[in-house]
Amino acid sequence: MFSGISVRATEKTIFAEIEKGIFSDIDANLKIYYKGYKYSKEVLNPECRRCNGGYEILLPNNSKADEYKSVFELAHECIHLIAPVDIENVNYFEEGLATKFQLDFIKRYRQKDENGKTYYDRAVQKLKEEKKYSEALRIIEEIESLAGRTIYDICKELFQEGLIPSFDQITPTILHMITGIEEDAQVLKDATSRFY
Repeated sequence: MFSGISVRATEKTIFAEIEKGIFSDIDANLKIYYKGYKYSKEVLNPECRRCNGGYEILLPNNSKADEYKSVFELAHECIHLIAPVDIENVNYFEEGLATKFQLDFIKRYRQKDENGKTYYDRAVQKLKEEKKYSEALRIIEEIESLAGRTIYDICKELFQEGLIPSFDQITPTILHMITGIEEDAQVLKDATSRFY
């Protein structure tokens, strides 16, 4: 079992990194949208949910005992707060970005468990079992490779140039304009297809 980090304290670091690396106005959005996170027996998987004119992040009760798991899940869900949309409008691009961010974020914690594995090692292994999230991450990595830039730089340009108000507005044409990847490339079609 891992121990030694505070979920509450790490929450601020997550938002600071999103603001620095992806979306410079995240702080303004948080003041409007974010109502906090809580543990809930209502959910089996973490999720953002509308509440009181904004969104809250619900983490499964079984995550409460494992602060690393909570931070990992929170990092993923916080990406959805950049520009919240209803779940049926979430695309592979947004889920892939959230998955990449949570992996990159948790990588900094190098503490090992009783089996000599870091939480990052465990998370990568679990991700291999989650086929849709693995596919979303693969799409993001392919875009990065073809574009020769990080997905964070691509997102920053998407939002700073005002090309999209939310991830569900991304089209292959917009991604082509930002990345230079051929507009009819399958990876751009995959990235903009619905995740759920």
